[in-house]
Amino acid sequence: MPWILVVLANRDSFATASNWINSSYALKNYLSIMIQNLVSIFMDFWYFRVWYPDWNIPHIPWARFFIPFTIILVGYSLYFLCRNTSKRVWLFIFSLCGITICTTILPDLVFGGIRGIIARYFTPLYLGIELSVAYLLVKKIDIISSPSWQQKFWRFTTIILLTSGLVSCWVNSAAPGSWYKWEPGREIPPIARTINQVDTPIIIVATPLHRFLPLTHQLKPKVRILLGREPDVTDITEMTNNFDAVFLLQNNSESFKNLKEQVKQETELEIKTIFDGQDLSLTSIR
Repeated sequence: MPWILVVLANRDSFATASNWINSSYALKNYLSIMIQNLVSIFMDFWYFRVWYPDWNIPHIPWARFFIPFTIILVGYSLYFLCRNTSKRVWLFIFSLCGITICTTILPDLVFGGIRGIIARYFTPLYLGIELSVAYLLVKKIDIISSPSWQQKFWRFTTIILLTSGLVSCWVNSAAPGSWYKWEPGREIPPIARTINQVDTPIIIVATPLHRFLPLTHQLKPKVRILLGREPDVTDITEMTNNFDAVFLLQNNSESFKNLKEQVKQETELEIKTIFDGQDLSLTSIR
C-alpha cells in the first residue's frame, strides 16, 4: 500500500517511464533478441553464469547448438500441424501466433520501437508454439508404423526438451533476477548486497522510479531512502554525521555529478564509486 502513494505522487515519472518502448535497435540486434526469446521458451539455463558467477563450470556455447535446433523444430512443428490437423485446429494455433506478430512486430517495422523483443508481450505466440511442438512430439512417438530409428530420435528430442526445461526452472527459480523481467536487473543484487552490509545506510535516489523499485525488494528495513529531493553539500555533511554511509544511486544524473564535485571541493569526505554498471551506478560518501 505505501508504494501506491509513491506511484500516485510520482505519476508523471511513470507516464514517461514507458518512453523506452519507442527506442530503436539495429535490425541485426533486433532479430538476435527475437531468436533468443524464441529459444528460451524451451531452455534458458545458460544464464546461470550471470546469476552464479562463483560456479566453476566451464563455459559451453549452448546457444550455438540449441538455436538452430529450436528454429528447425518450431518450423517443422507448425508445418506438421498444418498438414495433419483440421482447419479449425491449425487456424487456432496460427491465430495465436499471427495476431501477436501483427500487434508487436509490424508496428515496430512501420513506426519503430522495440515491442517485438519484449518477451512478455509474446505469451500467446509462445503458447501456440508449445502446443504445436507438443502435438508434433506426441504424434511422432505414437506412430507405431514408423521406423524404429525415427521413434528413438523423437523420444530423444522429447527427453532433451524436458530435461532442458527442468534444468532451466531449477536455475531460474533460485536466481536473484531473470532476463525476461528486466535486463539491467542483474545490476541490482550486487548493489543491494553492498548497501545491506552497512549498519545504518541511507540512499539518495537520482534515477527513474521504475528503475529503483526493484531494488527496494532486496533492501533490509534498516536502509533509509531519500527520494524526490536533491540534497546540497550541507545536507550530505549532516547525513554523514547521522549515518554510517551515504549512497548515491544514479543513472547518469548530471546534477549528481555536480554534487559530487562540490562535495570533493568543499569537504574532506571520501567519495568512492562502489558499482558502475551500464544502467545504474552506486557511489558512497563517508
